[in-house]
Amino acid sequence: KPSHNPWTGIPTLTLSKISRASAAQRAGRAGRTRPGTCMRLFTKVDHDRRPEFDAPELARLDLTAAMLDLRGGGITDPRTIRWFEPPPEAAVDAAERLLQRLQALAPDGSLSPMGRAMLKHPVHPRIARLLEEARARDVAARGATAAALLSERDIHRRTAHTGSDVRVASSDVIVAIEDFERWKRDGRSVTHTLGLDEGACRIAQQVERQLARSIRAKPCTRPLHRIEDGLNLALLAGFPDRIGRVRPGASGALQLVFAEGGSADLDAQSAVRDSELAVALAVDERRGRQGALTTVVRSAAQVEVDAL
Repeated sequence: KPSHNPWTGIPTLTLSKISRASAAQRAGRAGRTRPGTCMRLFTKVDHDRRPEFDAPELARLDLTAAMLDLRGGGITDPRTIRWFEPPPEAAVDAAERLLQRLQALAPDGSLSPMGRAMLKHPVHPRIARLLEEARARDVAARGATAAALLSERDIHRRTAHTGSDVRVASSDVIVAIEDFERWKRDGRSVTHTLGLDEGACRIAQQVERQLARSIRAKPCTRPLHRIEDGLNLALLAGFPDRIGRVRPGASGALQLVFAEGGSADLDAQSAVRDSELAVALAVDERRGRQGALTTVVRSAAQVEVDAL
């Protein structure tokens, strides 16, 4: 089930038992072509102990985009709405705080000029803020590419680079853009060499074109190293609450200790190795050998102290 931690801003994907209502719905789906027998691979006692209904998505997912949409509709205080099912107060508070940090809200809670600009983009408010900052720093085209790569599934197969093959860069987005540009130029001939997912690359290319039109980005002719600083600042603008200090963990792997509490392992394939501070851009929860869940930063970007 997709879920969301309102305190850390980190999306989660958890395994849990379906509710009785969901089990009944799935049995009906199995018998939609003709009558038959549906066998559940769990006992009746197990079934009867399960919750009657699933928790609604409103109680589980990130509400930042919904809160921004309400502002766009002129609703300054979402708590004044007569909700069919009220969202959790913690989730609303977390969404409001993030919108303030993204500069989407004016001091009185209404939509700011930045928030109004963010509403024009068909993406999560974090990515919309990234796009607007990239445009302001004259790296709009690269910002659209970065936004597309962060919005969709990873273009790299996770077994592609290990050990000494890991590249070092100021951000994993820079590495992804380099490989993505090579794929666009050379096609399938580099897919295996770079460990790329062909389908993910095609989807990212479609999204990149859509977002480039959304911010009216002109093609970028400058090399990546010339626009790297501006792009990293745009990434920071979209993820200001995920800043952390990079330090060695107990197992020897690098960890990111977040400024707002908690920590996460830095993926062994991450290109961010030589930075004191970094911002987490893509985070997964993975189940280890002992069954324990571990939070892993899959994509990060270097942060300079002066940028804060």
